[in-house]
Amino acid sequence: MRILSVGSTGTLGRQIVRKALDEGHEVRCYVRDREKAKFLEEWGAHLFTGDLRDLSNLSEALEGVGAVITTASSGTGIKGNTITEVDDEGNRRLIDGCKQAGVGLFIFTSILQCEQYPQIRLMRVKREIEIYLQQSGLNHVIFRPGAFMQGLVGQYAIPVLERKPVQVMGESSPIAYLSTLDAARFYLASLTRPDLWNQAYSLAGPRYWTAYEVIDLCDELGGQDDQTPRISRMPLGVMRFMGKMMRYLEWTRYSADFFEFAEVVANGADFGVDMTEVCTQFGIPLSELMDVEPFLKSYYQRIKQKLREKNYKPPKVRSPF
Repeated sequence: MRILSVGSTGTLGRQIVRKALDEGHEVRCYVRDREKAKFLEEWGAHLFTGDLRDLSNLSEALEGVGAVITTASSGTGIKGNTITEVDDEGNRRLIDGCKQAGVGLFIFTSILQCEQYPQIRLMRVKREIEIYLQQSGLNHVIFRPGAFMQGLVGQYAIPVLERKPVQVMGESSPIAYLSTLDAARFYLASLTRPDLWNQAYSLAGPRYWTAYEVIDLCDELGGQDDQTPRISRMPLGVMRFMGKMMRYLEWTRYSADFFEFAEVVANGADFGVDMTEVCTQFGIPLSELMDVEPFLKSYYQRIKQKLREKNYKPPKVRSPF
């Protein structure tokens, strides 16, 4: 099948492209920066320049395409994108363009529990696009992934390894972290399964982890001395206050979006879903979903090997006492 991927250079998008190519699909990637996306071309994908803010050549990219998979998102303002331009208006234009081109299947990436947080702008917009897609008449599949475990590297693994303070926000909600490798399996499985179309599926990992459990695991796997990781905790009330204050200033609106969205995983409520039924529907055994521990163990093994090759020694941290 010929597939058009939008958001191909992202954490999830690149895994979908890689798996699609491995399974023999012809993959086109709609990218903003061809140089940064060169690795996709080296894998065997065909590149088209454009993004959700500029779909002027979309009809050319869609020629002969059987399915569109979009994982693109504004990332709460990263690199000048905005929720309005990308997640809202951009996705609507993409859906309209696919409908006009007669695309057979549209696979959309939403967010876990988006319907439960209408007060949070990104969650509300994702839900509105779900509805827009459902009403478009296109055959579609909506995936609602939760937090990806790849994000644990920058948030916890590296600070613990370098003995820097680890930031914990709010009440440390238990989170069922999902591997993007596993997520890609569900996306690709839906391509040739019409019985799975026109439905929304929540995706999460096999087990819940709190921030403190992840930090302890990182310390066990990556700690190189007896020093306990330093934890800096930002109360939920402070996060809410900062988000409201930043909303008044134009140049801090992206930070406001961040604090607003961060509340979803900092209010103490579980952020995940029981994957038993979804795994059964897709024919993917629940036991095969990767958990956080083997993921982090593999990461630390690789990074420690590189550090040994460079004869790296962690900096000494003086005790304040």
